[in-house]
Parts: sequence; C-alpha cells; structure tokens
Amino acid sequence: MALKSKADDFLHELMQTEASLEKIARKLELEFAERFSEAGVNPLGLVKRIQKLQLELPELRNECQGLIQRKQDLIDAAKQQLSMNRQRLHQLCMVSGMAPHDDSDVHGAFKQALQDWDAQCVAAQGSEVLAQPSVLNRNELNRALASSMLHKPAL
Repeated sequence: MALKSKADDFLHELMQTEASLEKIARKLELEFAERFSEAGVNPLGLVKRIQKLQLELPELRNECQGLIQRKQDLIDAAKQQLSMNRQRLHQLCMVSGMAPHDDSDVHGAFKQALQDWDAQCVAAQGSEVLAQPSVLNRNELNRALASSMLHKPAL
C-alpha cells in the first residue's frame, strides 16, 4: 500500500513538473516574440519552422522518387508503344506498296531525348555506374537520379 502511495505521489510530482515546464515554455515563447518582434525575425519561430521542414523532407523525397519512377515508367511505355507503332506503320506501307514516310528526323529526336534521360540517370550514379554498369537496374538509377536532384544546392 505504501509503495502504491509513493508511486502516486511520484506521478503527481511528474505531472506538476510537466505543467511547470509547459508554463515556462509558453512564457519564453512570449518573451521571444516580444523581444524580436521589432526586428521582424523570431529565432524560436525559425527553429520551429526548421524542425517542421526536417519532418516533411523525407516525405517529400519519397514523393519525388515516386514521381521520377512514374516518369520512367511513362517513358518506357511511350518508347515501346511508339517503336511498335512506327514498325507497324512501316510494315503496312510495305504491304500496301506505298513508300514509307521519312520520319527519321523525328525518330532521331525521340531517341536523342531518351539517350539524354539515360545519361542523366548514369551521371547521377557517377563513376560507380561506369565501373560496374551491369550492377544497377533501372529502378536503382531512378532512385539515384531522384536523390542527386534532391541534394543539389539551390542556385
């Protein structure tokens, strides 16, 4: 019974201490707000904002990586569909006896855009990819590209 009484007293003391600390924290926040209101910058407000951003940053990184993955999936699907369509169009032209339309400039621009994207993915991994190109798959390259884009300093 005495042990339970002591535990209850201890919990009561902890709750009182927590209430006192919260009161002190509110008082300090008000003091900071008053002291720095003339300067226009509240250091406590900045610290809170930085902490909030630190909590939001991992979620934003995940969203960016997901977006880049969806972009890569779209690029892969478009590449496959356009290549199949182009091949089928040439086959139809051959069967019908018509000369195929010369779309080499458009097809070349499309291939160049895909090569540029792949080069960005490779550049994101740097020398690791060049040393061991078969080790990384497309998903790993996408994650690396997203990571490199997130860690670049703002200009």
